[in-house]
Amino acid sequence: MSCNDHTILRDLAECVAEIAALPEQDQKRQIWVDKGELKYEGRRLCGQSAQRR
Repeated sequence: MSCNDHTILRDLAECVAEIAALPEQDQKRQIWVDKGELKYEGRRLCGQSAQRR
């Protein structure tokens, strides 16, 4: 990689880090964690549908 490529990547990484550090990103991260854990509005989805039929 050229010196210019390293500079570009470093600048892009700095921008990504700044965006990730914004307060609103915490809420977005939690939404994705909840989605990954199959939660909906704080409740787990697994096992609920069988009792609601």
